[in-house]
Amino acid sequence: MQDDPSLPVLSTSGLHWLGVGISGIVYPLDERTVVKIAPTYDNQYATSSCLRDLLTERSVYQRLGCHPRICQYFSSVQRGILLERFGEPVRKHLRKLYKQGKTPSHKQALKWSCQVAEGIAYLHQKGVIQGDIGCHNALLKGNEIKICDFGGSSIDGEPARAGYECRSQRWDDDENPSIASELFALGSTIYEIWTTTRPYEDEPDDTVEDNYKHQCFPDVEALPVAKIIKKCWHGSYTSADEVVADLILLQTKPTNARAYSDADNRPFLDS
Repeated sequence: MQDDPSLPVLSTSGLHWLGVGISGIVYPLDERTVVKIAPTYDNQYATSSCLRDLLTERSVYQRLGCHPRICQYFSSVQRGILLERFGEPVRKHLRKLYKQGKTPSHKQALKWSCQVAEGIAYLHQKGVIQGDIGCHNALLKGNEIKICDFGGSSIDGEPARAGYECRSQRWDDDENPSIASELFALGSTIYEIWTTTRPYEDEPDDTVEDNYKHQCFPDVEALPVAKIIKKCWHGSYTSADEVVADLILLQTKPTNARAYSDADNRPFLDS
């Protein structure tokens, strides 16, 4: 498998990577641009596999175009794509808060949840199944979130090469990612945004899988988004647009945010 030979070659020699994934390495080019490169290996299968994922991701970005909830694509190089340099992974930010004994404010958590749902809704409208929804594949800068990482995604029903994390994996999924599995993972993502931890964070994977098979999920009753998370987990939604609509509706309702913070028994992080 080869990339388009007409594309320019970009050397990453001397650059220090920002992130390393299964199918690509991200390097900074300047304050607003990064390049994601599909590395080459001695193993031809691994080399071709990385390029295949990169080509998928390029196709997804080109299809998506510009959208406020999607990391911006600029152009392509040999075995690579130039992307917007945008903040840090949401999970990294949440971990910082967790270590400080804090959670996002009610306003922040609701806004971020809505932004993630908006991004996923847009993907689905464009015929893309992300395949690995989670706070690790969403970037945060200031108070804005954008979705990224589409190397394992599905386009127009093609098989996806990515898979959800255990705590975002729908209990009855043994096939390719679907809208239903995306919405389940979205529920786990919203849970993490509000609590700063993944569902059943301290439990081993096999225990989590068994709990999910019996539709036994973490207690979310203290969260203002409890109904939304449970509807995601129990398959009550048919689209991400419905999740967005419920989150927007929640934004218009008066909520005792202090009561939520007290119930969580953690300091409240005002925005």
